[in-house]
This record gives sequence, C-alpha cells and structure tokens, in this order.
Amino acid sequence: MANQLRPTVILQDLVMPDMDGLKLVQYYQHLDATKNVPILVLSSREDGESKALAFETGANDYLVKLPNTIELLARLRYHNQTSIERMELHVALKELERISTTDALTNIANRRYFDDLLEKQWRLAMRNRTPISLALIDIDFFKQYNDHYGHQLGDACLTQVAHTLREIPKRPTDLIARYGGEEFVALLPDTPMDGAKKVSEALRQAIEQSNIEHHYSNIEKHLTISIGIATNIAPAATQHIESLLRIADENLYIAKKSGRNRVHSSLMEEESPA
Repeated sequence: MANQLRPTVILQDLVMPDMDGLKLVQYYQHLDATKNVPILVLSSREDGESKALAFETGANDYLVKLPNTIELLARLRYHNQTSIERMELHVALKELERISTTDALTNIANRRYFDDLLEKQWRLAMRNRTPISLALIDIDFFKQYNDHYGHQLGDACLTQVAHTLREIPKRPTDLIARYGGEEFVALLPDTPMDGAKKVSEALRQAIEQSNIEHHYSNIEKHLTISIGIATNIAPAATQHIESLLRIADENLYIAKKSGRNRVHSSLMEEESPA
C-alpha cells in the first residue's frame, strides 16, 4: 500500500499480528517509493535498547504509545514537512542535473555530458580490453542553410536532426550528443569498427530520408550529413582519448573532402610512449 500511495510520512506500530515491525521498517528502506520517507514507530517499550534498535533499523522517530495527541500531531507535522522539502529538493536537484547535461536548443545530451561519459567509457574499455568507437557528425553546407533560410529555421533544423539521430542507436550505452554548432557525436562503447560503420550509415540514411529541404546545398536538394569514425580495438595505457577524437575529426574531414554525405573510418593505432 505504501508503494502505491507514495506517502510523505509513515506511522506504524512495532508489534503487529502478522509481521515484525522492524522487518517492515527494513523493507521500506529497500523500496524506491519509501526509502527516503520518514518512519515514526509506536512502541510500548521505553528502554534505551529498544529505541536504539529501532533507530539502527531505519526509524526516524520513536514514540511510546499512547502518546499525547498534540505531541503526536506535532511530530507528524514536522516529519511530513521535512519529507516534502526533501522531495522538492530532490526534484530540484534532478532538474538541475538534467539542465546541466542537456543541450538547451536540441534537448539531447550536451558536450559536457559527452566529455564525462567518454572518459568513463574509455577507462572501462581499457580495463576490460573492449573496443570503443566514436563518430563525429557534421551537417553538410549548414552555413548556406542558415544564410538562406535564417537562423530560426536553422535552429529548428538542428533540433530535427538531433531528434532523428537520437532514435537510431538502440543500446542504452550508446549516446548521441551535440558536439558544438552543427556538429554532433555518437559514442559507441564496446563497438568494433564494423558495428560503428553500420550505426553511422544508419544515421546518414536517416537524415537523408528525413528529406529536410536544402536547396542551397552543393550536392543535394535535401539536408545531408558527413561522418568520421575512429575505433580503438582495446585502449591501452599509452593511448589517449584526445587521439580518438583527433582521428574521428580527421576522418570527418576526409568524408567531406571526398564529396560529403558519406562515412569514413579508421582504426586508432598504438601510440609510442613519450
């Protein structure tokens, strides 16, 4: 019932016919809906050992029954208000965290979130000796798009591209983020080059099939993207994240120089120690 009601405070007896009160308190601690909810327990025992055990188990307050009505209401009111304020603070902190890691325009992950996750995934790949791939994505001739259609439509275009890209990777560990300007990035942990190519080609096709008008492109009458991929088969201590980004950027440059609306990839080679 508590799991369904999601209460702001719980008042319960320690002695019940079918369940031990302390075990129920412990159960509350393991439920997402109640683990942060204040628990007030009622008991007929006044000894310090019983009180200490209740607090050690997770109770927030201990009342010897039957308590004075005014005292009971005062404690309930206090814990209830404290619980509400804690919940409001939790919601506010979660929203602040979301804002700090989300691109304001496109509402996908921002550069800061990408940088943090890349570092974590790089360390994980190094520890497990698993591949990691990175794809840098650039909208072709976006300056011409902005110049002719205007910045308002340009922003709408970036948002549409972001949402289209975000739908392609299916694994929860994959990430699409805005890298800056008209550039996006796909982080693909535990993904060899062949897998990264498949995902990148799916991204390229998804944008092409969106058929976003771009009459000022030099290659098509609709919007296209170019993608550069870098893959490290198993990161080593002598290698650096910056090299993965650099190689992806170099491959993006090759894809654009080769005619755009295409994918170019290469492996990250072992680096010589300094």
